[in-house]
Amino acid sequence: GFKNVNDVLGHEAGDAVLKEVADRLCAVVRLGDTVARLGGDEFAILVEESGRVHEEAEAIADRTLQALAAPIALGDREVKLSASVGIAYGDFIATASSLLRDADVAMYQAKTTGKARWVVFESTMRAHAVERLRLESYMVHMIDGEQLSLVYQPVVELQTNRIVGFEALVRWEHPVLGTIPPDQFIPIAENNGMIVAIGEWVLLTACRTAAIWRDRHSAPLTMAVNLSARQLAAPELLDHVQNALRAAGLDPQDLVLEMTETALVQDPALAATKLHHLRAL
Repeated sequence: GFKNVNDVLGHEAGDAVLKEVADRLCAVVRLGDTVARLGGDEFAILVEESGRVHEEAEAIADRTLQALAAPIALGDREVKLSASVGIAYGDFIATASSLLRDADVAMYQAKTTGKARWVVFESTMRAHAVERLRLESYMVHMIDGEQLSLVYQPVVELQTNRIVGFEALVRWEHPVLGTIPPDQFIPIAENNGMIVAIGEWVLLTACRTAAIWRDRHSAPLTMAVNLSARQLAAPELLDHVQNALRAAGLDPQDLVLEMTETALVQDPALAATKLHHLRAL
């Protein structure tokens, strides 16, 4: 949630958060351990060898998650952050670079499997990381290469068996890899920020389809589109929604925006403001 702090409260507030995080990390390690900031919002802890290195590292990871779970005071506001932790153990062939790489791979695994948790590196994760990088490189052309499409799940009123709306679900058809399931590319897009551009395309395409079907069938139909936490936090979300409605000629009340509760709890104040603005449309 650190990016939201910088985007909404400014970099001065972001710096204050980083200092507080550093203080909390220093408070949970042992005397001989090392805490460092690698850059951005990434920190590393070097756990010096001991007789129980696995237990020590996991105990420090637990204390880290607990320490960062407490809200951080910023003037008259509080922000609630969480951390994802990757653990890598050194052996006789490990180097500084391989340790950092393996810890980073494990950290990404922690992010994609729920966040606010720690994961120990396993060799199978490296193959997944290579595949993730390959998909990420292909994603650059998914929109301008017209590789995205939508499928529509009907919403049926059970009393009358009548279709009253649809939910738009995005699909990626790669010219070489074929169909790539959403559970593979959506988490990557969330992590690298491409979900905002994908979401803009989904909004526009779904609204246009809804307008065509409404005119063709002369019936009120709602179109539901999923919003991610990253989209909700994006400053351009309101513009994307307004532009999609205007370009499609769709009545605003016919668009339904769906989001999970996790999108709301990362920054409740920001989420509330965005939801009020969206409802006003």
